[in-house]
Amino acid sequence: MQGSKGKAAERPPNIHQRLAAVMAEVSGVTKDGRVKGGGNWTFASHDAVVRAVRPHFVAHGIVMTLSLREHATDGNRLEAIYAVRFTNIDDPSDFVEADFLGYGIDPSDKAPGKVISYVKKYAILVTLCLETGEDVDQTNAPHEPAGGDQPARRKTLTASEKRTIREACEHYGVAKDDALAAIREGLGRPVGGLADLFADEVDAVVRAIAGAAGEDLGEVES
Repeated sequence: MQGSKGKAAERPPNIHQRLAAVMAEVSGVTKDGRVKGGGNWTFASHDAVVRAVRPHFVAHGIVMTLSLREHATDGNRLEAIYAVRFTNIDDPSDFVEADFLGYGIDPSDKAPGKVISYVKKYAILVTLCLETGEDVDQTNAPHEPAGGDQPARRKTLTASEKRTIREACEHYGVAKDDALAAIREGLGRPVGGLADLFADEVDAVVRAIAGAAGEDLGEVES
C-alpha cells in the first residue's frame, strides 16, 4: 500500500493543477503603460503580463501556444480569433484551450502582431484571474456602427480541409510548387501555402490542382 501511495504522490501534476499553482504565486500585474495622447490612464502592457508569468510557466512546465481560427480585415484593421492553449509539457495531450478575439489597427504591417499581443495578454489575465487595477466598466464608449458593407469573416482551413487538398495533390500527381502556382492563378492572389487559404476556397483549390494535371472538374455550384 505504501508503494502505491508513493507512486501516486510522484505522479506529475495535470495542467489544471499547474495553472492553479501559478495562480497561487502570481496575484496581479503592475500597470506599466500609459495611453498616448495625454490623460492619466495607465494599463498593464503585454510585456508586463508576460514578464510576470513566464518564470512560473517555466517552473511548472506550462507551454502557451496560439492557433488562428478565423480573421477578417477592414482597411487597416484586423480582427482575428485565436485558439489559445496551455499545455502540460509532461503530457502534451493534457491541455486547456479557449478561443479569444482580438483587434489590431496599423497603417503598415504590424496589425497581426498587435492582435497576437492583445490575445496573449488577455488570455493569460482571464485564465489566471489576474488583477491589473483596470476597470473596463468605467471606460465604456458608445457603439459607433461602421458605415457601408462589413467584411465577411473567413474561416481558415481545418485539419480535414488541409488533408483534402494534400490528397488532391497526391491523387492528380501534382507537385507542391506546381500546385501552388495553379492555386495562385486560380484564386488570382498570392498564396504561399495552406496557411494562406480559406475554407470557402477548398473547391476552387481542388479544381486548380486538377487543372494543373490536365483535368477539368468544371464549376462547383455554391
